[in-house]
Amino acid sequence: MMNKLNGFMVFWMEQWSENDSLTPCAKFFQNGDMTSALALMEELRKHPENQFVTMASQNSNSVGKPGVAAVENGKTPDGHDYDWSKAGRAGKTKRSRLAPELKVKSAETAAPPIITDWIEP
Repeated sequence: MMNKLNGFMVFWMEQWSENDSLTPCAKFFQNGDMTSALALMEELRKHPENQFVTMASQNSNSVGKPGVAAVENGKTPDGHDYDWSKAGRAGKTKRSRLAPELKVKSAETAAPPIITDWIEP
């Protein structure tokens, strides 16, 4: 039976010249080394020869869906308050709820953005 790897894989495609085809590349990082995986992704994205930079994780110790497993009466299993909701994020920002004196201009009264840089095709 094959052993399952626990950790992160960073995948990317390299193309060193216009005449070259894309070459798939990958690098494995141990489970506790996510920071290094993210740093590699950041470095790869700085160079135009690298494309489709992405990461996947495999953790056999993870059970269930990611995030909070259960919220009862607004509390997480460890007793912390939990008030996040997707519906609440679609409307006003949290800052405007916490500081109502800060008013956000409506779409009708807000000035359109000013474009200062044009990219010629």
